[in-house]
Amino acid sequence: MNKEYQMESTEQRAFPMPFEIRANGLNKLAQLRAEHFKSANEQLAAFMDDMRDKRNEHYADNIRLLSAILFLAHIPKARHGLELNQFTREEKIELIKAVNLIKAASPLLPNNLSLPN
Repeated sequence: MNKEYQMESTEQRAFPMPFEIRANGLNKLAQLRAEHFKSANEQLAAFMDDMRDKRNEHYADNIRLLSAILFLAHIPKARHGLELNQFTREEKIELIKAVNLIKAASPLLPNNLSLPN
């Protein structure tokens, strides 16, 4: 390839996306997956099972994280111990929206944190 014709691309490949647009986009993708692929949310069920694994050395932290997600989804504390397939349709929708909210927020979390001495 002739080097004199190579030009560096100056167009921006990525751009910052507002939090609301990112969260709404993830929710829309979840809706489209449900319509076209009939997903049973196996990954979400596996995630919940992993978080509830009492053999995990981080079990206490995992339960706290799962509880925070369920709280964010407005699921009553009395129902936090249920399996995914035991939640109502509305609770599953709110749970998926809560997970998508966290996924949308994760790129905005600060990097290079250091624990105080």
